[in-house]
Amino acid sequence: QNVRLAITILVLGCPGALVIGAPVSNVVGLGFGAKHGILIKGGDVATKLDQIDTVMFDKTGTLTQGKISVATAQYWANDDAKVAELVAAVEQATAHPLGQALVAYLKPQTTPAVTDVKVTRGIGVQAQVADHTVSIGNQKSLTQPLTTAQQVAIQNVIKSGASLVVATIDGKLAAVYGLRDQLRTDTPGMLATLQANGKKTVVLSGDSQAVVEHMMADLPLSQTHGGLLPVDKVTAIKAAQAHGEKVMFVGDGINDGPALAQADVGVAMGSGMDVAIDTADVILTSSRLTNLGVLFDLAKRMDNNIKQNLVIAIGTVALLLSGLLIGLVDMASGMLFHEISILLVIANALRLRHTPRKLQNLTTIKDAAAQTVNNEGK
Repeated sequence: QNVRLAITILVLGCPGALVIGAPVSNVVGLGFGAKHGILIKGGDVATKLDQIDTVMFDKTGTLTQGKISVATAQYWANDDAKVAELVAAVEQATAHPLGQALVAYLKPQTTPAVTDVKVTRGIGVQAQVADHTVSIGNQKSLTQPLTTAQQVAIQNVIKSGASLVVATIDGKLAAVYGLRDQLRTDTPGMLATLQANGKKTVVLSGDSQAVVEHMMADLPLSQTHGGLLPVDKVTAIKAAQAHGEKVMFVGDGINDGPALAQADVGVAMGSGMDVAIDTADVILTSSRLTNLGVLFDLAKRMDNNIKQNLVIAIGTVALLLSGLLIGLVDMASGMLFHEISILLVIANALRLRHTPRKLQNLTTIKDAAAQTVNNEGK
């Protein structure tokens, strides 16, 4: 009799529902995310998401559309066309959004051979073209003194709120370009939503502070930081973490890789560079910032769902053991209730497949936009 009782207690005390409670919620939740253009690399990431209180953003290609155009161009050379040809040749060897915009603007007729390409993150690119050393980058790439006219031209670009790109040939400033980008249409609303939910919003950008402040002036942001190298972004994230903040970083470029790795949760835009996508914990395949709202809501629902499953599992075991001790439950009925609890846990997890009412309008807009793009493609 004692052996039978011991075996019954052992069987009823092994909570199958408890074992699958978290995994089944994670599987269903990750599937829901993938369906809505959010790839989450593991259930542990969802757990971290629910703890995030600070969201830091890259600017170009993240808060902005990444559809960059050249607004101004000024040259200091005997042959402007030759300078444009050299600049375009170097930028064709890179994948940076600003470089691609310059190539589209310059429309080179010929492409000289480019060798010894050296990319310095957060500064620019240098290469050998037609027996010349050509450097293209931000103001930090300049190594020689400038004339008054050149200094004025650079300051005018910065004051206008455009991104500054300078080109030097054999060390001498040859061209100054001002490039503009447009904010994503969903940027203001998403930033406002994040702040309304108690999250600190910060911009970390490689553009100058003046450019960042000009473009971000009317947005609900806690802080804006410009003129940052990739290592500076990492330093900013570490500083926030040292103060106890749980940081999410959202970026898309090759310069964002270290920051994505340092953040508690790294989020990459699907249109970004491969290195950013590989490093990130979450990928927004549709590159829509509105998906951040879906992501945070999903993380909270997954966390709540797991807790509910644990209550079901532990509660079932407690009730069965109590029933066994007072003689209301035997092994057969106990096993039946165990199986029922497992089905309840699975059914509860499957509720994550359904879009909450507060997000239905958001996902409908997203799906409609995707359908429009598909129709245009046809």
